[in-house]
Amino acid sequence: MILLLTKRMSKNVFFTFLNQQVLGLSGKNNLGRCVQVSQLFIPRPFPFRQARISINKTTGPLSILIAAGPFTPTDSLSFEPLKDLRDVIEKTDPDICFLIGPFLDATHPMLQSEDTVLLDTFQEIFENELQKLSNRLQDRRTKVILVSSWKDAHHHAVFPTLPYSIKKFSQIMAISDPGVVSIGGLIFGVTSTDILMHLSRNELAKTTINSDRMGRMARHLMAQRNFYPLYPPDESVPLDIEFWADHARMEVTPHILILPSELRHFIKDVDGTVVVNPERLTKGISGGTYARIYIDLPNDPDEENSIGNGSPIADFVMGEIIKI
Repeated sequence: MILLLTKRMSKNVFFTFLNQQVLGLSGKNNLGRCVQVSQLFIPRPFPFRQARISINKTTGPLSILIAAGPFTPTDSLSFEPLKDLRDVIEKTDPDICFLIGPFLDATHPMLQSEDTVLLDTFQEIFENELQKLSNRLQDRRTKVILVSSWKDAHHHAVFPTLPYSIKKFSQIMAISDPGVVSIGGLIFGVTSTDILMHLSRNELAKTTINSDRMGRMARHLMAQRNFYPLYPPDESVPLDIEFWADHARMEVTPHILILPSELRHFIKDVDGTVVVNPERLTKGISGGTYARIYIDLPNDPDEENSIGNGSPIADFVMGEIIKI
């Protein structure tokens, strides 16, 4: 064990540590009892995957809508915010829509009440909402990607979380939490677990006053090459350690990293990766927010300022946070 005496560090030394963080240290152990650290070495993120990008000015910009649950207000079991979002999807017809769980939070106040009577099972409620969404997608180009959550009333309460079990829909697919998908050659990474909040509770940091805190939180994931680089986990997370070791690793640095959180929404460039926190579609008894991004790449993959020539994807992304 290395004891870090932060009070003895120079005022000009800045650091950020997590429990069980992987890093390198350089220092001296003159008395055999304490290592006096002089340098810290943080692992580099994996490089971006080199793949042919099929998005260009000929195909048109890629439009992506991102919304995270819960999709019910705390005073009702109706899916009114999700209904409003379906209206948005039908009107704007994005190429891709990420719907990130939980759909119906297992800790919903009305589910804890003995007075609540449900006519359908949780699975049936979930499938009914998917059918409504599927009906609205007819004659639309939108493909929906469902990201599971261990908080869902109808799903497995374990993290990492298996994809939802759904019947076959032509325009809807389900992925695990965390999950990685390739769209047009671009890599999207996403987790429904509020890792930003959990890191903010557990980080030990000495930084400058104007430090980008949210960017720093996201940077931990990429540097540690893990979608949940925190162990022991936050006390709220039902983590399966063997499953976590196998399925939470970040095998490649995503071009787009989606991290929904209770913390304030943002879209930002973090070392070339576009990190998106859409916040939640519901906030208590009222509607919340969702994110929309557009990716517009050069026509020629060899063109100057293209990704193939080293320009980050952030140079070609526009984004906005919208209130539902």
